Amino acid sequence: MANGDHLRAGMGVVATDTTLVDAALHPQTGPTLLVRSYVFRPGAPTIPTPWSTEHIGVQAEGPVGVLGLSFNSLGPGVAGIGRSAGSTGVFGSGGATAVWGNGIPSVQAGTTSFSPGSVIGVAGDSVDVAGVFGQSWFGVGVLGRNQEGGRPGVRGEGTTSGGVEGVSLDAPGVFGQSTQSHGVGGRSENGAGIDGNSRQSPGVRGFSAAAAGVLGSSEGSNGVEGFGTKGGVLGYSMGGVGVSGGTRRGPAGVLAMGSNIAFRAVSRRTAGYFEGDVVVQGDFLVLGAKSAAVPTPEGGLRQLYCVEAPEPWFEDQGEAQLMGDRADVTLDPRFVEVVRGNYQVQLTPYAPVLLWVAARQRGCFTVAAQALPGHKLPKTAIPFSWRVIARRADLARAKRFAAVKLPKLAALPDLPAEPRPEPERHASEPVQVPMPKESALGHRLATPADLAQGKRRKRAAK
Repeated sequence: MANGDHLRAGMGVVATDTTLVDAALHPQTGPTLLVRSYVFRPGAPTIPTPWSTEHIGVQAEGPVGVLGLSFNSLGPGVAGIGRSAGSTGVFGSGGATAVWGNGIPSVQAGTTSFSPGSVIGVAGDSVDVAGVFGQSWFGVGVLGRNQEGGRPGVRGEGTTSGGVEGVSLDAPGVFGQSTQSHGVGGRSENGAGIDGNSRQSPGVRGFSAAAAGVLGSSEGSNGVEGFGTKGGVLGYSMGGVGVSGGTRRGPAGVLAMGSNIAFRAVSRRTAGYFEGDVVVQGDFLVLGAKSAAVPTPEGGLRQLYCVEAPEPWFEDQGEAQLMGDRADVTLDPRFVEVVRGNYQVQLTPYAPVLLWVAARQRGCFTVAAQALPGHKLPKTAIPFSWRVIARRADLARAKRFAAVKLPKLAALPDLPAEPRPEPERHASEPVQVPMPKESALGHRLATPADLAQGKRRKRAAK
């Protein structure tokens, strides 16, 4: 075969040295070596579609079947193109690894320096379908592993769509398992770290055998927020606390806000239990009795009820003495400040005399005395007690026996069924993929120790 002659079909070449096929095409473009395999002779009137898969265009055998190198261009070393809709650009089958993309630096033959490694070991591009597709009947469809660094074994990136998408009919769409850390971790700069969406079931579901089912934590906002048309947050427990809230430095352990009723508690026994002081800013309405539980010397508690009135009253009481037939009683100025209008005085003498109120003023009243028939006024001081009742100044306009209109109560949601743990799922068993020590060309691949030493050399050179 002379230089420039065409390689004809059926021609064989037996060589003990490298056989070259050179083509000086630049600046023209085109293949250096074009091999065609026709099912029928060229120009046949009909060509069946699809072709039979038993025909092979190029067959290469040896330690390296096909080697493609790109030295002085940015093009790929080997490119596989499938022009038909159902064809495959590159197909690998059998062996330890069907298709292998190496991005690890390697030592060039006859040198001691490492070649630059690739940023991506295998890249797949696509327009409307999967860029990289892995399928397995009983194993792992796509396996990604990071041996040393703190980066993920598999990473998916997306600009306007999801970086990684998992779809399943009967199992979780995305399943993550870890021995020491989180099963699934999510992080975002401006959006939600993990977003869950469902049409019929909970958007996010958490279950734990010994710890919290769902744990939310935030440095600058709320740890957990819930929004819903029925309930913002629903807590349900079989034997513990349905909803628990606490704070170490904040103003409130649980904050309830609402346009109608901010907080509503319903129970067959005790709807609410408070340990500590209770402050109510606003009216306090009780559909029942108000009482105090008082301990007794013999043990236990006894219930004492509050005195009710159809109007809002304040009262004060005390003791005084008469010297003669008259005495002036001065009211506490703090009591006078919080009442308004006329006040009522009740007197109880501790001697056989008749007492009455001779005059009432804003801050004091005068008590007069008269001996009962058959008695004389004592020459000593006459003790007596007094009780004053006055209307509250801040509720001066409150109506007597005012009608009560309760707020409209929404229907209570049904308690959910007892949540049950889903069937326990486990990740696939670790796949023992041997780490090659040499590239397909027999070059030694760099180890983590080699890479670390190279970094130290660069820092020392700087």
